[in-house]
Amino acid sequence: QHPKSAPILNITVSDTGLDIDIRGVERTKSGGLSADARMQIAMTASQADFARVTMSDEILYMSRAPSVRFGRAAVDLPFGSFLQASPKSEADMVRLVTEAVSGAKKVADLFCGAGTFTFPLSEQAVVYAADGAAGAVNALKAAIGRVNGLKTITAEVRDLFRRPMLAADMNGFDAIIFDPPRAGAEDQAREIAKSSVKRVVAVSCNPQTFIRDVRILMDAGFTLDTVTPVDQFLWSGHVELIGILSR
Repeated sequence: QHPKSAPILNITVSDTGLDIDIRGVERTKSGGLSADARMQIAMTASQADFARVTMSDEILYMSRAPSVRFGRAAVDLPFGSFLQASPKSEADMVRLVTEAVSGAKKVADLFCGAGTFTFPLSEQAVVYAADGAAGAVNALKAAIGRVNGLKTITAEVRDLFRRPMLAADMNGFDAIIFDPPRAGAEDQAREIAKSSVKRVVAVSCNPQTFIRDVRILMDAGFTLDTVTPVDQFLWSGHVELIGILSR
């Protein structure tokens, strides 16, 4: 039906079942899949007990909301949500980040996604969380109301590339965590450098932009205390880095 398309399947192993997100399929002149094709997808998904199948942000089948657990919070996933690739590596990363800011009472989690670090951090500190992905932040917000006993979380949809958190706004924070996409967070790093924050955790999947952003912080008086490589991307040459800085 779409001979010129090159479909890409993004498959997430959620806690409630497989979430299948189909990308790269061209729309037909009639606007999409035929009724027969939709029925076939739904039948196949039902037989396989998938949680959800989506295409171009449209739900084709859903038996239950796909969700994942961050700390004590169960977060329902938005379409095509970015998650860490390996559960074991994610657990190691969460441990490294939370231990690095132990004792902090107010923390900013920048490029927070759906709350990978936000919810574990909120066990010990008040958290401000920001990310430009509206779906992820809205999922985070929805999950806040479903879990008790956490410290206050304030979440904001904010494009941190165009509108980084300013130095003056960070001065009341004890620690900053930033975990940007591969492009890094040069402008955000410059604002952190100008702030009075003493502790920073830099998380990155790109060693080149990690070096650039950490260099900005070191030039502002930070010391790079540790760098930990995490084998997040199994069977590939890529690596995740977690740098802990202080001044």
